[in-house]
Amino acid sequence: MLHRLRVLALLVLLSAVGCTGTIAVVTSDTFPSLVAQNSKILVVNFYAPWCALSKKFQPEYELAAQELQGQVTLGAVDVSAEESLEHYANGYPTVRIFLNGKADSPLEYKGGLTAEELIKFVKRLAYEEPVLKAETQQQLDSIISAAKQNGSPTIAVGAFEASETSERLAFTHAANRLRGLHYFVAVVPSLAPKTPYLYTIKDSTITEFTEEFSDSNVIKFVTDSSFPTLGEMQPGAVFETYVSRGLPLVWLFIDGTSDETAKATMATVAESFKGKLSAVWIDGARYSPMMEQLGLRQGAYPAVAVEDGPKHYAYSGKVCRCANHTIVSLPNRL
Repeated sequence: MLHRLRVLALLVLLSAVGCTGTIAVVTSDTFPSLVAQNSKILVVNFYAPWCALSKKFQPEYELAAQELQGQVTLGAVDVSAEESLEHYANGYPTVRIFLNGKADSPLEYKGGLTAEELIKFVKRLAYEEPVLKAETQQQLDSIISAAKQNGSPTIAVGAFEASETSERLAFTHAANRLRGLHYFVAVVPSLAPKTPYLYTIKDSTITEFTEEFSDSNVIKFVTDSSFPTLGEMQPGAVFETYVSRGLPLVWLFIDGTSDETAKATMATVAESFKGKLSAVWIDGARYSPMMEQLGLRQGAYPAVAVEDGPKHYAYSGKVCRCANHTIVSLPNRL
């Protein structure tokens, strides 16, 4: 009786943010069996009913559940009511993907909080192998074309003499760790200048791997390659992705979204610091409180600040091509 009342209470909480119908109600009691029953893939949204972003994401999550019904199970956990599952939440909402019926080391979804992006991510996990194979240039071109249609994620291309070499195993391990986030393609040696060989393709940029092959080095290389020189900052998952990178973050605040001169200037500067910092632009008028938090005067655009953990630095010069040297000097003081 107590369990039934508990589930009923959770249903009420879920309905408050709209998690009903095709979304499974997940509790501490039902979680282990739900993971085990979904032996291939299980998607779970860890949310808080008081969180505005959780409420905003809910209709998108419901749409995704409806689209994936019969293919993949989507569940939801009210973390405020299920404290034993709280460790899975990295802020709210946190969407995690449990693979192969295992509750340990789930993937964290870090894409956009829209039904479209979540569906694409989940379908790739459900229906694609972690490492795709290309034996001809035509096959490789086809994979690259498909990647561009799916929002141009990073494509990691590796060539190896055999499938059991240490370099190939590091490549496979990285593919499993970053599964669903990027494309990993193993090509035949004839499609590469040498073996082992690894490079990434992001939009029109090709970057060659030059470090020693290891699990951590390959993961870091592919992850770093996935960040644009200057990206658009958005609240939620995109922000958390930049924070988790662990690098100083340069903010460019502009009035609206169309100051291409300021963007081009910052992109030029950021390119020279690639791998050492992250650079983003954001609509300062829409997110003006962030300007004040970083020590900038609201309404003064364009404006630049650098955030490095608890420290932040406000840039007081002009954002123009002639001032590149002063912008560049700022991160050097971190």
